[in-house]
Amino acid sequence: MKKLKNFELNTMLPFIAIVLLTFITSLVLHSNPFSEALAKHDSSMFTYFGYAMENGKIMYTDIFDHKGPIIFIFNYLGILMSTANFDGIYIIEFISLFTFFVFTFKTGKLWNTNLVSFIPLIIEAITLTFFLEGGNLTEEYALPFIAYSLYSFVKFFKNNKKIISYEIILIGISFSIVFLLRANMVSLWLIFCLVILIDFIRNKEYVKLLKVLGLFLFGVSIILIPICSYLYMNNALKDGIFQSLIFNFIYLDTSGERNDAVRVLYSMLSNYYLVMIFSAFLAQIAFKWEKFDSSEKKIIVASILFAILSYYTSVMSGRTYKHYLMPMIPTVTLPLAILLNEIPKKISQIKLICVVSLVIGLTYNIQLIDIYEKIYVTNIVEVNESDGIDVKEQIILNNKNKKANLLEVADVIKNNTEITDEIYVHRKSGYLYLLSDRLSSIKYFNLPAIDLNQDPLIGDDFIYDITHSNTALIAIDSSFNSKRKVGIELEFYNFILKSYDLIYDDNGYSIYLNKSINK
Repeated sequence: MKKLKNFELNTMLPFIAIVLLTFITSLVLHSNPFSEALAKHDSSMFTYFGYAMENGKIMYTDIFDHKGPIIFIFNYLGILMSTANFDGIYIIEFISLFTFFVFTFKTGKLWNTNLVSFIPLIIEAITLTFFLEGGNLTEEYALPFIAYSLYSFVKFFKNNKKIISYEIILIGISFSIVFLLRANMVSLWLIFCLVILIDFIRNKEYVKLLKVLGLFLFGVSIILIPICSYLYMNNALKDGIFQSLIFNFIYLDTSGERNDAVRVLYSMLSNYYLVMIFSAFLAQIAFKWEKFDSSEKKIIVASILFAILSYYTSVMSGRTYKHYLMPMIPTVTLPLAILLNEIPKKISQIKLICVVSLVIGLTYNIQLIDIYEKIYVTNIVEVNESDGIDVKEQIILNNKNKKANLLEVADVIKNNTEITDEIYVHRKSGYLYLLSDRLSSIKYFNLPAIDLNQDPLIGDDFIYDITHSNTALIAIDSSFNSKRKVGIELEFYNFILKSYDLIYDDNGYSIYLNKSINK
């Protein structure tokens, strides 16, 4: 009975701790269901995917984006799960973060105790809160599949390459999902599969190799075949391949600032001590290389290559978006597990908790304060103005004012159009579509961050779509009126002035109503 109670305690405590850590991390998300505050980062562009699909639009043919089809599906499921009082996308995000923490914990458990294995979760969660940038992002949804596959690959080597069929199939499923989220995030599978391939060939284990390959490809096909079939049946396969794969090469930034962007991203990794952790890991293996067994050496080599390739694919775009660095977080899971294995096994848990709390508290002091402030301004709505306004309260007021202004703009759209009318919002994400309950009249509901004049394939198609669509209303940033315009943007603006009347110009938006309606 005593052993049973200890087993239940050892199982339940990590589970409860991971649930709590997931909840705290999720408090910085835009989709927190308990918050009425408008998030600093607006990722409603992807939420629009789900909204549009629920209303009959088809991915890629009716909704242009260079992400893979899985982000469309997740947001569609989130919209279907949503109610008037709860955000379904938050449920998907919570499950995603929870699963990531669970398998990060299980990977650590391959070397360490429960308590020691929880330390990487805290470090990675602190970093994650800054890289999430509002959440509902492809990188966020990739994390649990990367974490599961990393755990399974490591276990595969530590168990002397024992083949467990369902695990290999799940690795294939995970690869397929991440590839169909964003193809540049599959570094883990490229590296570990290559190491496994070389190991099997070197040891002439061809039967095992064929079995593993077959199971892996079967897992890949479970996801890939149904999605490709759906796209093909909806005449969207060609558009899907172009937008999610070919267009991403166009999307890469070839400007002269790429090196500066890489330095900025490297600095971000350094600020959250990921570079320091990896450097300490490299120093450790340099001194102890001969003490590692052959399976651990393969794991270590693979983990180093995984980190290098992940860094390259994270910064290759030359854009300084923090969320591009999210796939770097799992690259320190193995280094942390192996580093923490140096902690003496006989140290008391109380002493370990005190030491770890002190070290993390001192190391991440600034980040922990920032996390508290993020959670505060995201989830606190009421402000007491009687004792003055501090910085955090000012951010809350700014968020409330921004939301009120957007609601006013949305009301203008709703009051001047019918529910069946379709509109276009120029380069302003998807928030106004959602607030006004209106669909985009063209597939370019939110143009990609490219110069349309330098990419005539997209620019000409955009002009053709907007000039040949039955767009009831167009909303643009007010500054666009005075901005110097050439080429595609000038042609677009002249079309607005010719076919639309200005009916609203406030709160940063200019709204133009189709002259055929405004009579």
